[in-house]
Amino acid sequence: MNGGAWRRAQLDGLRARALARGKWRPIGSLSSQPVIMRTTSTHPIRIKESRAGEPRVVSVQRPTLAAAKNVSQSMMITLYGIPNCDTVKKARVWLAAQQRDVLFHDVKKQRLERSTITNWLDHLNWDVLVNRKGSTWRGLPERRRAAILDAPSALELMLEFPSVIKRPVLDYGGQFHVGFSDALYRQIFNSLDETP
Repeated sequence: MNGGAWRRAQLDGLRARALARGKWRPIGSLSSQPVIMRTTSTHPIRIKESRAGEPRVVSVQRPTLAAAKNVSQSMMITLYGIPNCDTVKKARVWLAAQQRDVLFHDVKKQRLERSTITNWLDHLNWDVLVNRKGSTWRGLPERRRAAILDAPSALELMLEFPSVIKRPVLDYGGQFHVGFSDALYRQIFNSLDETP
């Protein structure tokens, strides 16, 4: 299954689950033109009739990081990573299964701001964020790898090569976590959901 077919299957599954939970409401009616629908999380969804007359998802318009800054920061979930990364895929599937609204930030396409990485480094050690086992790190010249000794040098490296960042980075309510495992995410969400 190619990337486009996989994405369509994922979006069609999302639509079916949302309809089953009663979380969609149409804005307009189905016709030959795409119809915009909204979920309760207010992400606009474009729906179009297929040749068989069945509605199918055409696209999902997710909010940008700039738009999301207007939302309450208390329990907003942002996942930073690369969509093709297997660990990121597992984290996204886990979050979807838990019915969590997540803002995904593709660090390669959308890049990262200096302030974002600085914020991470205020909460996490730089050697936790730099993936020294990945192909990006191994592809760096030996001299460049040897120069990464502290947070400022790691910051510059992550800005220049965002794929050197260990993935995914989860921002949940202003607390940051790196990597994914089922046990880790259960612990994170159980402890943070219980705090007042």
